[in-house]
Amino acid sequence: MRRYETIVIFDSVLTDSQVTEQTENFKNFLLENKAIDIVVDSWGKREFAYQLKRKNYGNYIVFYYATDSAELGTRINESLRINESVLKFQTHRIADSVRKFKGRMSGEQNKAASKAKAA
Repeated sequence: MRRYETIVIFDSVLTDSQVTEQTENFKNFLLENKAIDIVVDSWGKREFAYQLKRKNYGNYIVFYYATDSAELGTRINESLRINESVLKFQTHRIADSVRKFKGRMSGEQNKAASKAKAA
């Protein structure tokens, strides 16, 4: 089972309820494609270092999950590219011992990371 993290930047004009709805939609998409151990971490609204699609701010959401599906990466790209509320996204494979992207981890993620190390 390979572990991944997908960082999605949603448009800042979305309300909190719309961001939550988009987050749940993507989480359900991952579940439908047989991803397990899904953890969602919201980093909130942040300012960009440079403009993305003429926007200065975006809502950052990070998804941590595990899957055996080699096709899931392609499906994620297709799904997020056609979503107009997504400004940018990136997916990384996480090594078992070291995380690729150093971001804020919640309590649930710490538990998931310690379980992965123990297994």
